[in-house]
Amino acid sequence: MRRVNFENWMYTSALPRWSLVAIVAILVGLSAFALRQTVAATNRVDHERTATALNAMVLNHVQRLEIVTAEQAYSDEIATAIYAPSPRAEPLLQAWTESTLGDDYDLAFAFTHDRNQIVAVDAGVPSPRDYPTDYASAIADLTARITEQADCVGGVLNTRDGPRLLTVARIRPISDGLIAQDVRLRPAYIAFSKKLDAGSLAHIGALLGVDSVVLSSGMAASVQDADTVALGASVGKDRLLLTWQPGMPGRLALKQSLPVILAGLALALIAIGLLARVITGLLNASLKDTLSYLPNRRALELGIGRCLSQKRPQALAIIDIDGFKRVNDSHGSQFGDAAIRHFATLIRDLVPPHTIVARMGGDEFAVLCCGALADADIQAVIASLREKLQFPQEIGGISVRLSVSTGFLLSGVLTNDASEIVRRADMALATAKQRCRGGALAYSPDLDAQLLAQAQLAAKIEAGIANDHLDMHFQPLVDARSHAIVSAEALMRWSAEAQIAASPEEVVLASEAHGLGARLGLAIIKQSCLAALAWPSLPIAVNITPSQLLDPNFPGNIAALLRETGLPAARLELEVTETIAIHDAPLVGQQLAALHDLGIRLALDDFGSGYASIGFLRQFPFDKLKIDKSLVRNAPSSQRDRSLLAACIATAHTLGLSVVGEGVEHPGEAELLRVAGCDLLQGYLFSKPIPASHVASVLAAQSLTPVPDRDQAGQVCA
Repeated sequence: MRRVNFENWMYTSALPRWSLVAIVAILVGLSAFALRQTVAATNRVDHERTATALNAMVLNHVQRLEIVTAEQAYSDEIATAIYAPSPRAEPLLQAWTESTLGDDYDLAFAFTHDRNQIVAVDAGVPSPRDYPTDYASAIADLTARITEQADCVGGVLNTRDGPRLLTVARIRPISDGLIAQDVRLRPAYIAFSKKLDAGSLAHIGALLGVDSVVLSSGMAASVQDADTVALGASVGKDRLLLTWQPGMPGRLALKQSLPVILAGLALALIAIGLLARVITGLLNASLKDTLSYLPNRRALELGIGRCLSQKRPQALAIIDIDGFKRVNDSHGSQFGDAAIRHFATLIRDLVPPHTIVARMGGDEFAVLCCGALADADIQAVIASLREKLQFPQEIGGISVRLSVSTGFLLSGVLTNDASEIVRRADMALATAKQRCRGGALAYSPDLDAQLLAQAQLAAKIEAGIANDHLDMHFQPLVDARSHAIVSAEALMRWSAEAQIAASPEEVVLASEAHGLGARLGLAIIKQSCLAALAWPSLPIAVNITPSQLLDPNFPGNIAALLRETGLPAARLELEVTETIAIHDAPLVGQQLAALHDLGIRLALDDFGSGYASIGFLRQFPFDKLKIDKSLVRNAPSSQRDRSLLAACIATAHTLGLSVVGEGVEHPGEAELLRVAGCDLLQGYLFSKPIPASHVASVLAAQSLTPVPDRDQAGQVCA
C-alpha cells in the first residue's frame, strides 16, 4: 500500500482512485454525522432554553403573587385580629371582598397553624369551602418552607378545577414585640390563589414565541410530538408538566443551509486539515523550550491563567541553579546544556501528576501546582529537590554538586494576573538569593516594600561611591600576651553626606542585588589601603564577599589597586567567611591561590559558625583563622565549649595558622583565650572601631608601636 503524504495529496494526480473515494466517503460520513449532531444539539439547546424560560415565566407569576401576599400578611390590624383569643375574620373579609375580583388573585383564605380555616373569600364572596383541607398537600409543602428569612412562599398546584397559583405567608405584626409569642408558637397564615388558565399560558407562550403551551398533571397523556418538562414551581403531591410545540430550529436551519454546507464542507475540511497541522506545530513550538523539551515561560503563564479561570488554588515555585554560570564556564557549553536537561528530568520526576514544570530561561525553572493540595505539593517538591541535591549529580560522566535557590508563592497571596504571580515568585527568588544561596523563601506582601527600600538604598550607595563618601573605621587586633596592637580590621562606614543609615549587612545585600557589589568592594579596599599608608608597618584586614571572590577578574583588580595605592601586598589581609564552602570549590581554590601568590594574606572569618571543617582548612591557603564570637562567649561557662575552643586552636596551629579570638568583651575571656593558645585578640575590651584619622593618635597615646604579626614573621605562637 502506498503511503499518502497528507500535506501534498491534493496537489498530485498520482493517487489511486480508490484512495480518493475512501477519503471522500470518510469526509462525507463525518460531515453527515456532525450535521446530525449539530441539528440534535440545536434542538436540544432550544428545548432547554424554552423549558428554562417557561419555568421562569411561571415562577415570575408566582413571585408577583408572593409580593401581594406578603404586603397583606404584614399588618398590625390583621395580626391583632387573628391572634386574639377568639380570632376575628372581619378585617380580612372587609379587605378581600372586593380585592379578590381584581387581576392579582381571585381566592384568599386564612388558616391557623393546625390548618383550621378562619375565613375564605372566592371571587369577592365568602366561601364555606375548606381550602386548607382541599389543598392540604400544597399547604404542607409551602408552610414547611416558611422561615424567619422567607415569610412568604408560593408555587403552582393542580386542583379539581385546573392549575392554580398559590402563595402562603405567615401573618406578622409591623410593630416590634406585638404578640410575638403567638407568632412564634402558633402562627397563622393567609393564602392567595389565582387560576392559571389557558389564556395566561397562551400569553406566556406568545412572549417566548412558543405555541400550544399546556400545563397538566404528570399522569395526563402527553401531546404527540410535543416537548415536555417538569414545572419547577409545582407544589403538592400532584406534580405538573409544561408541554409545548417545539420549533425545531436545528432542522429548519439545516434544511435552508444544507446545499451551501455540502458545497463548502469538503473544501473547508481539506483546508482546515492542512492548516491545523501547520498551526499546531507552530503553537507547540512556541510553547516549548527547545533545550529541555519543557514548557516555556509563556506556556507557564497560560497554565496559571487556566487555574485562575477555573478558580482553583495554585502554588508556584521558581528555582535557580546556584552558580550555574561558573559550572558552564568551567566545563563548557555542551556540559551546561546537558546539565539543563539533567535538571529538567530531575524536577519532572519529583512532581505529582498534572503539575507544570517549565524552563523560564537560562538556569531558571518553574513548578506550578494547581488544586486543593497545591500548597502542600509545592513545598514537598522543594524539599524533595533539596534532598536530591545533597548528593553529587552525574552529568556527562562528570560528578558535580548543585544547589538551588527557590522563591515560591502560595495560594493565599495570589492575584488575578498571571504575570504578576510570576513576578512575585521571581521577587521571592531574588530575595532568597540575596539572603542565602541555597535557601527557599515564600513571597509575602512586605517584600515589595523591602525591595523598594533596597532600591532606594542602592541609589544612595552608588552616589556614595561616586562622591567618595566612604568613611572607613578600623578595629585594632592585639597580641594575646602583651596586648600590643598587631593589625587592624577595616569596617565600612559612611560619611554624613551619604545619608545612609543602613547596617553593613543591608548595604552589602542592596549593592549585590543592584550590581554594585564589585564597585563597592574595590572602593572599600582602596580606601582602606590609602588610610593604611599613614601607619607604616601596620597590616590591615578587609572583608570580602563570596561574589567578589568568585569574580574571575578579582585577583587582577586587587593587583592593580595595590599598584595604584602603593601599599605592599604583605600588609593587606583579605577575610572570607565560611559561606564560601557552599560555592564552586575548584574556582574558590584558584582565586585564593592567585591572591596568595600576590603576597596577600588570607584569613577565614567566623570559624565555628557553620560550614567549615578541618578538610576545608586544608583545602585552601589560609594564613589565619578567626574564631567566631559565639564560641568565645560560651567558653567561660561551658567546659565543652572550652574543650572545643582549645581543639580548634590546636588544629589551626598544627596547620600553620595563627588564631584570632573575636568579640572579646571581658578580661576573663581574654585570659581564657590566651591560656588556650590564641595568638591575637579582637573586641570591645581593647577598642571599638575608630575612624581612620584617629588610629595614629591611638597608637601614640598608648605609646605602642605596632609589632609584626608572628605568623607574618614566619613563626607560630605557642
